[in-house]
Amino acid sequence: MKMIFNPVKRIVLITLIAFFGIFSTVYASQSRTLIFPVTGTWYVCQGYRTSEITHKGLDIYAFDLTTSKDSYTSGTYGCSSKTKGAATGAKVYAPGNGTVTYITGHPDIMQLKLTTGGCFRIGHLSSLQYKAGNTVKQGQWLGNIAGPNSANGNYAHLHISVYSDSNCTKPVPFTNANNFQLYGIKEFPNSGIAHQYRGTAITFDLKKGMDLDSYCKSKGYTGVMLTGSTVNSWRCVTKLKSFVSISNMSDVCKWQFGKVYLNARYSNYYDPFSWKCYFN
Repeated sequence: MKMIFNPVKRIVLITLIAFFGIFSTVYASQSRTLIFPVTGTWYVCQGYRTSEITHKGLDIYAFDLTTSKDSYTSGTYGCSSKTKGAATGAKVYAPGNGTVTYITGHPDIMQLKLTTGGCFRIGHLSSLQYKAGNTVKQGQWLGNIAGPNSANGNYAHLHISVYSDSNCTKPVPFTNANNFQLYGIKEFPNSGIAHQYRGTAITFDLKKGMDLDSYCKSKGYTGVMLTGSTVNSWRCVTKLKSFVSISNMSDVCKWQFGKVYLNARYSNYYDPFSWKCYFN
């Protein structure tokens, strides 16, 4: 049996199996890739079609999310008041490339006119980093979740909804058919019933492992070799057994994950295996 040398397999194997074994089929038909705008695990405390609260009309397919799993265990329909501050301060990132607009009278709700078509509405934010008319790239920091106040119903939460037009007037569910299934996250079709997906947990990680061995092979080299004890010690190996430096680790991220905009960072200079790809 031929052995394939891959010195970074301990950090990328599971990621690659999940990414290529599951997600490649799901996303093959999509012309764009959008990311969930927050990291970690979030819980839907108000889902689709809550006409007696706020998710109706233009927000009929909106989600309100918080970081506390107790947000939906009490209270009839909406988010539990006992967890109203749980999500305060969480960073929010651009789900895709686009141009920023805001809803008149609601300066805490940002809308992105996506360069790939459609519109993505994101609220309720503070520490806003961009003004109307500014352009943003996927993964850039947009702002933070605002604390409980009158604009967000006295409950800190992330509000997201998507639209098939660029002016956020034609709401659609988060599905692959609508070209709005989020990267690494299941679809959320409309079943027609009220309070859909309340209590659903959504988890998204902003960092991914790197496959240096496959990257070097894609460039015509025989593989990768660790030549020292720092993060700068990785080299592609030529057929003549000489070494070639990897000049820009972010190029590895862009090659490996294709549609998704990523940059490389390490967490420990003296740990060569600490390289990962990040969205910002």
